[in-house]
Amino acid sequence: MITYKTKYEIDLMARAGRLLASVLPPLKAACEPGVRTLELDRIADKLIREGGAVPVILGFLGFPMSICVTLTD
Repeated sequence: MITYKTKYEIDLMARAGRLLASVLPPLKAACEPGVRTLELDRIADKLIREGGAVPVILGFLGFPMSICVTLTD
């Protein structure tokens, strides 16, 4: 089933996308050896809130962080 979005919903989605696009570069720049995932979470949380939003994953099913970070070698 296709659910059509209203103009308002599309505008909200566009705003969220722009906010995400603005959060990713500084977050990526902070990803260096030795930086703790907690610090990355703090950076993302601050930027998301400064952008006028709240981290959607924070508190979802008890999840304690604002972002989900996976460590790789």
